[in-house]
Amino acid sequence: LLGLSIALENIDKVIEIIRSSKDTNEAKENLLGQKWSLPKDKFILSFIDSENDNSLIEKNFFKLSDIQAKSILEIRLSTALLITSFWSNSISYLASIPSS
Repeated sequence: LLGLSIALENIDKVIEIIRSSKDTNEAKENLLGQKWSLPKDKFILSFIDSENDNSLIEKNFFKLSDIQAKSILEIRLSTALLITSFWSNSISYLASIPSS
């Protein structure tokens, strides 16, 4: 889930990497080699902090795991776009809830 949230936040870059790769293996290697900017959203950052085993973040960049890259490549683009919309709306809703 964490890898997908990073991919969805960077959907344009993910699509560019996949389209420019000659095959799935190259796409996976290119996704793994990419240093992803940490998201600015506090909800996702707290999720990263709770899931981080110190192998996901390297010099303030997020690194996808092998399993995360495979999952990204298995998801259909139409599904990814629907999830992006849902995720964005959910984050907006959660951000609007006052802290207690």
